[in-house]
Amino acid sequence: MQAIHIICHAEGSGHQNLWRLDDPALYRSACWPFPNFRDLQPLIGGWIYLHELKSEPSYLGGVIQKIESCERHEARIENGYAFIFRADDAAKNRPWRGQAHDRAWTGGLVQANFEHEKTQHARRP
Repeated sequence: MQAIHIICHAEGSGHQNLWRLDDPALYRSACWPFPNFRDLQPLIGGWIYLHELKSEPSYLGGVIQKIESCERHEARIENGYAFIFRADDAAKNRPWRGQAHDRAWTGGLVQANFEHEKTQHARRP
């Protein structure tokens, strides 16, 4: 199983690129400029962690239920992907994993090796 950490900054009373869906535990985080869906498939059933900064623990995250393509209007990279995930308290207050250079907005795909990631596999979609 794989996991991903993403920078998702606060914006007003919410966060950029993050919306709660009809089900109060489901969120949509979009539209992230990844090269292609095939690279992201290992994340379905895996974990997503959202951070304000790489140096701060995650404030939200959960199990990825679905990945959808989306358009990034007026962006240099026009196509991207949205993560639909079920929020889980186990994803809060987790440290950043993966790429951590200054310009990294994601750690990229990392091995899901936190204890809760191994034991909560039954929550997969």
